[in-house]
Amino acid sequence: MSRILLTGSRGFVGRNLLGRLKGSGREIYVSGWGGIVDGCAFRDFAEIKPDIIVHLAGKVGGIQDNLNDPE
Repeated sequence: MSRILLTGSRGFVGRNLLGRLKGSGREIYVSGWGGIVDGCAFRDFAEIKPDIIVHLAGKVGGIQDNLNDPE
């Protein structure tokens, strides 16, 4: 059985991918954007040794947020 680490599982794409992966017979581990910032996803990586990593986490705030803070 393969292990998948999915970052960004609460976002639009991640939520949909997670829904498709459930019931696939794979072990699925999730980490959100906060896990990337504080390093949880990387500790998870060392502990679970995933076969597949799907990185979808990102800081998003919409068009107005991007206009106000373009960096």
